[in-house]
Amino acid sequence: MSDNKPADPDGSATTPDPSDGPAGDERFRPATCLPDWGDAELPEPKRLGLKNLAGFIGPGIVMCGVQLAGGEWLLGAEITAKYGGGLMWIAGVAIIGQVFYNIECGRYAMYCGEPVFTGFMRARPGPTFWISVLILLSVGAFIPALSTTAATIIAALYLDRPPGPEDRALVNTLGYLLLGGVTLPILVGGKIYNTMQWV
Repeated sequence: MSDNKPADPDGSATTPDPSDGPAGDERFRPATCLPDWGDAELPEPKRLGLKNLAGFIGPGIVMCGVQLAGGEWLLGAEITAKYGGGLMWIAGVAIIGQVFYNIECGRYAMYCGEPVFTGFMRARPGPTFWISVLILLSVGAFIPALSTTAATIIAALYLDRPPGPEDRALVNTLGYLLLGGVTLPILVGGKIYNTMQWV
């Protein structure tokens, strides 16, 4: 004969009170190296129309340009011309990697309401370390490699031939103009998104 008894023979037991635990709007937030996230209501989305279409497309085009960069479009073509298509698998790996990276960056921004680079700063060992790493990895952005490559193409279109050593002054001038045209609006324009939308 079993000694097991009904858990609640007289009905005196009650279900756990939800108020005993954490409130329903309290969510788990891991400890990070930056101040904790806050809660806020999402703003009303803008209506998509011809009047504000440029405001939607402008920043998107800039981000597409940043993600595609010059590697796939410019250096990829140069490598193919020099060495054939045998090395294009590198571009394929880079493009596939960028797809997943960009998807995850977008998911993080939608979930946390902040750029993914701010998320990097939250990770240990802290912002000082990650800022140093990102500057080290992005040193090519401070050297006008892409603007010089674009300047070479513009110079070739202008000269109707590939620029040679004698055209160095033209290429350098175009490179600095392009670099300034991209950098100055961001440096003096306040919020980057609003500046890109205006440009």
